[in-house]
Amino acid sequence: MILAHLDEAIRAGASQARACEVAGIDGHTVQRWRSRPDGGDLRRGPKTPPRNKYTLEAKAKIIELVTAPEFVSLSPHQLVAKLADMSIFVGSEATIYRLLRKRRLLQHRDRSRPRKGHRPREHVATGPNQVWAWDITYLPAGSAARSGTCTRSSTCGAARSSAGLCTTSRATTTPPHSSRRPVGERR
Repeated sequence: MILAHLDEAIRAGASQARACEVAGIDGHTVQRWRSRPDGGDLRRGPKTPPRNKYTLEAKAKIIELVTAPEFVSLSPHQLVAKLADMSIFVGSEATIYRLLRKRRLLQHRDRSRPRKGHRPREHVATGPNQVWAWDITYLPAGSAARSGTCTRSSTCGAARSSAGLCTTSRATTTPPHSSRRPVGERR
């Protein structure tokens, strides 16, 4: 069947390479098919649809259930759990996600507007000791042991303008377990 379509395209003026490219088949594969006596598409694959494939009616039932007013605000994860409590099984969570994605229903399905994200409020210090921030610098696991450094700093928000009166910073250059002896040292 594919060879008939390719031959038709070649008769219409397309090159074999271009016809094979459009069909998504390598040109050498077509040459191999034509050289065999049985010819034709010799690719192995399912000739029938799977037995457990959802019918169009079953898919429509799932979509109707998902868009029902009592379930419209639930995610597929919550929907499967709620339907299981009601002893109803229409499909797995993955199946429901797949159907919703295919029909572009994964967005907000409820009539209410989706929740808007807001930036967190900015804290403003009007005096000392009102806003504190603590910064712990991450050091990869091996680097702290090799260099023996650990950094920690905390800053008072009001002190930034007052010459750092509330600023504390500590940087140690001793390893965290300084009571241990170095590797080559004897007791």
